[in-house]
Amino acid sequence: MKINIIVATDLNGVISVNGTIPWHLPEDLKRFRDLTENNCVVMGRKTWESLPVKPLPWRVNFVVTSDVDSSSIKAIRAASLKSVIEFCNAWGNKRDLFVIGGQEIYREALSIADKVYWTVVKREIQINADDEVRYFKKYALGDFSGWDIETQESQRCDFLTLNRKK
Repeated sequence: MKINIIVATDLNGVISVNGTIPWHLPEDLKRFRDLTENNCVVMGRKTWESLPVKPLPWRVNFVVTSDVDSSSIKAIRAASLKSVIEFCNAWGNKRDLFVIGGQEIYREALSIADKVYWTVVKREIQINADDEVRYFKKYALGDFSGWDIETQESQRCDFLTLNRKK
């Protein structure tokens, strides 16, 4: 099983403002769907709550939460990313695992991910002082020396694929 991160950010690494993605790019949504369908996705509770469709169809959905009253979550609940990976390995899972957010799950997954699918939206989101902002920072990947980078440019965003060097 390969562990992948899939993320979209603005130029400053913003992934969400006040619990929502602050852009709508059909080409990014298509890429997300094409990569994650028929695989497993893992997300935090806040990401789960932000989804317009729950669970994401054609995927095995895992939600990492410490909320004991999470019976409304119609997905496989787990205490940690590590427990999701252990479950998938014990299950004999042959599908890829995609980490789809949020900020804390990304941070935890960066040290173990095989690949990062990163959409960089070519704009800076305006943030107010009282906004709740979540980030996926570029510096989180260090100086990129441990990664091979492929880039595909489009008019409104860049699609990066980062493969961890063996």
